[in-house]
Amino acid sequence: MSFKIKPEPARKIIKRLVKNGFIFVYQKGSHRYYLKKRGKKEYLTSVPMHPEDLPVGTILAIIRQSGLNREEFYR
Repeated sequence: MSFKIKPEPARKIIKRLVKNGFIFVYQKGSHRYYLKKRGKKEYLTSVPMHPEDLPVGTILAIIRQSGLNREEFYR
C-alpha cells in the first residue's frame, strides 16, 4: 500500500518515531536525534525542529534513516 506523504510538523514525525520504538538521544542546535536498536543494528535519525512544516523530501529522508518502510512509519 502506498501512502501519499504531505508536509507535516516535526512534532507529528517525532510522535511516529516514538510509537515505532525510537528514543530521544540528544539535541544539537535545532535538530533532535532519535535512536532505535534492532538486533545488532542501530538506527539514528535526526529531526529538524523548525517552526514550519517539514517538506516531503525531509520526511522521506527521516523514514529512510529510520530503517522503516512507509507503511510501518505511518501505522
